[in-house]
Amino acid sequence: MSRYSKKHTKRLRQGLKNGLLSPGQVLDLLKKNADPNQLDIAIEYDDSLLLKTLIEFGADPNRPYGELFRKFPPLDICIKTDRLKCLKILLDCPSTRLKRVFAGHASSAGVVNGFSLPYTEHAEALGKIEAAKLIQAEKEKRDTYRKVSPLLHKKSSGPNPPFKI
Repeated sequence: MSRYSKKHTKRLRQGLKNGLLSPGQVLDLLKKNADPNQLDIAIEYDDSLLLKTLIEFGADPNRPYGELFRKFPPLDICIKTDRLKCLKILLDCPSTRLKRVFAGHASSAGVVNGFSLPYTEHAEALGKIEAAKLIQAEKEKRDTYRKVSPLLHKKSSGPNPPFKI
């Protein structure tokens, strides 16, 4: 049995795509267990408030979106479309991976049956220098945090932690 309501998820996705939902209606559908994994739409419309709300309701910031063989994670979409406000919000979410995974899947042990590329290198290769700088700054912040408090750096199995204020 699915954790999300199919009926409310369909209403949420269609309403967001067509721009027919008010912020109150979005919250109402999310509270009725609509699937919050609609980050692609928030990024497409460059709606940082919607993006933040969906993540707070449990959307996976690493889940790929797109067609069958052309799926991209939200960070990738932000980089390619120059959505820097949305990129900053995704970077503020501690569970967002800073490496792009190819031909495999990520696990706690790294990448299995594939390879990964840091998003900084990916952004630079696309000529998205501002995005690369933002990602590099977040990477350095996370690296410093890991060095300072290794006991606090454990993967959470629960919902996404709240955003930094």
